[in-house]
Amino acid sequence: MKKIKILTLTFILLSIPLFSSSGESGLAFLNLPPSAACGGVMNVFASSKGSPASIFRSPLGISDQNSRIAFSHNMWFADVRSEVLAISFPTKYGKFAVGGNLVRIPGIEVRTAPTDQPLQEIEGQYFSGNLTYNKKIINSIQVGASVKYLYEYAYNQSANGVAADIGMIWRSPADLDISLQLLNIGKMQELDQSSTRLPRTFMVGIMRPEILNGGPLSVALGFNLKTNLVAEETGAQFGGEATLYDTFFIRGGYEHFGDVAKKSAGLGLNYKQFTIDYAIIMMDNGLSNPKLLSVGYRF
Repeated sequence: MKKIKILTLTFILLSIPLFSSSGESGLAFLNLPPSAACGGVMNVFASSKGSPASIFRSPLGISDQNSRIAFSHNMWFADVRSEVLAISFPTKYGKFAVGGNLVRIPGIEVRTAPTDQPLQEIEGQYFSGNLTYNKKIINSIQVGASVKYLYEYAYNQSANGVAADIGMIWRSPADLDISLQLLNIGKMQELDQSSTRLPRTFMVGIMRPEILNGGPLSVALGFNLKTNLVAEETGAQFGGEATLYDTFFIRGGYEHFGDVAKKSAGLGLNYKQFTIDYAIIMMDNGLSNPKLLSVGYRF
C-alpha cells in the first residue's frame, strides 16, 4: 500500500506542467527559476548577471566583484512555495557562493482508491543546498562548478542525493557571451523501492550582454538551447533585459520545452546597495500564474 501512495503522489507532481520535466526524470524544481531576476528572462542570464541566487541554475553566475546576499520568495500556484537564500563572496582564489532552495507542496491528498475523503494529507518537500566556485582562467574565459546536496520527502519517506554542475563561459571578440554547461550530474537514494532520476541537462547559451552601451539605456539579449539527457527532450529559452541608468530594469522571456510553453515578464530596481525584483510566469494550462519576489544586498 505504501508503494501505491508514493506512486499516487508522483503522478500528481508529474501532472503539474510547471514541475514536470518528463516521466523519465524527476526533481524538476532544479530547472525552475530560483529568483525574480532569473524568472523574468526564463533563466537566460543566470550564467552572467551576478546574483548569488543564480547558482541554482548555473555555476557561472557569481560574476560580481562584491559580496552579495539574496533572498527570494516564489509563489508557484495554490499553496506551493519556494524559499531561496544565497550569499556570494569574492576571494583572491576565485568567487564562492553557498545557498539553499526549499520547495514545499502542502495539502497533497493520499488515496489508494477513488474516495470522497483522502486517507490523509501530506506535504512534499524538496531541497537543494549548493556550494559554488568559479574563476576566470584567462581574460575571456571563466569556468565554474557546483556541488549540491539534494533531499526529497514524500509520505514519511525521504531520500538524499548529491549532484554537480560544471560550465564555462567565453566572451568572444564579437562581444557575445557563449556558455556550455552540464547540470545535475548525480544520483539520488531510493525512495520506497526506486530512486528518482535527476534531470541531467546539457545547455548552450549565447548572450549579447550590452547593446546600446554608452548611454542611459542598455539592452541585453540571449537564448539557451537545452537538452534533458535522461528524457531526450530538447527546448529553448529566450530572454531580454532593458536597463535605464543602471537603476531600472524591464525583463521578458519565453521558454518552450517538450510540450510546455511559458512566457515571463519582470521589473527590477537597483538603489545603492539594494536590489528588488519581481517577475510573473504566464502558463498556458489554466493554472494560476507563478509570481516571484526577490531582494538583494551588496556589501
